[in-house]
Amino acid sequence: MDFAMTVFELEPGESFSGAPHKHLNQEELFYITEGTATWHTKADAGAEPEVFEVGAGEVVHFAADDVFQTGVNESDGVVKGFAMGVPGSRHEWEKALGLVDCPECGDETVHTFRVVEGAADVRMPDPEEMVIACRECGNEL
Repeated sequence: MDFAMTVFELEPGESFSGAPHKHLNQEELFYITEGTATWHTKADAGAEPEVFEVGAGEVVHFAADDVFQTGVNESDGVVKGFAMGVPGSRHEWEKALGLVDCPECGDETVHTFRVVEGAADVRMPDPEEMVIACRECGNEL
């Protein structure tokens, strides 16, 4: 089975991703080896967030199509560990959703992601090589 694995080191204030998100076809598991990471999860746009910490030696798992989630280093020290995604050696942007404040809707809404054709790096494209679109109104960021 293919899987993706990323080793990370987050300085204070850094996050695992740019926005709360979920993968429709991939599970994610985060194992913290040093420090404490704080996760913010939401069932849907506009929902109240659940906030919890994951410390060294602990694991957090998110099933495919689970809650929207993002992890942040809200501590004063470094957070180290690794993240695994299965199945697949890399996630598919078109099968991920994010929570973003839509300027047209004036509220937090669910957005889709798409990498523009010809992007230099489809795994982690530059922001200008991504199309992020609101599912409510179609506005593209």
